[in-house]
This record gives sequence, structure tokens and C-alpha cells, in this order.
Amino acid sequence: MWRARDSVTTRDTPGMNLRQLEYFLVIAEEGSFSRAADRLLVAQPSLSQQIGVLEAELGGKLLERMPRGVRLTMAGQSFLPRRTPRSSTPIALVARRAWPWVSRRASSRSQR
Repeated sequence: MWRARDSVTTRDTPGMNLRQLEYFLVIAEEGSFSRAADRLLVAQPSLSQQIGVLEAELGGKLLERMPRGVRLTMAGQSFLPRRTPRSSTPIALVARRAWPWVSRRASSRSQR
């Protein structure tokens, strides 16, 4: 049986990147994969896959999938930056400040 988690772990994904962290921040803010996908202008399955890669890299679930939306797990709450940015702050900048050790590879949609 095919499972999304299997496909995530077999892909060539050399570590997390700012795009994945940006996706995590927006999902946490929106409380929904669908609303986050609309806001980020990406397909919901792609968004879900990237979060799966991030969770695999970190070794645990960051988000609990609910029938209507998502909520942060304890690990997700710990991983979320403590300071909430103003809405005018670009989300990629927030990610860079919160996790400066993460690769900047693929951090903006203009590089796709």
C-alpha cells in the first residue's frame, strides 16, 4: 500500500530549507493546510509533502491533522518562534531570523 510518508523518506531531500519553514509558519498561522496553500499560492498536496519532509527531518510530528484544520503538537509549539511578527513582516524573513542555521536554498518562490 502506498503511503505519503514512504514517498517523503525516499526522495532526495538534503536537509530542511527556508521554504519548508515558511510553509510551517503559514500553516500554524492559518490553522489549515488549504488556507495556507491558497495564501502561499502552492498546491495543497505539495505543501503537505514539504511539511512531511520537515517532520521527517526533525524526527516528529509538528502538526496534528484534525477533521477541520490543524493544530500544533507540543513539538510544533516548541519549534514555533516565540516572537510573533507583525503582519507586514515577510514570512521568509521571520523564518531566517528564527532558524538562522537552516539552508537558504529554495527560500523564495522567485527561485523556483
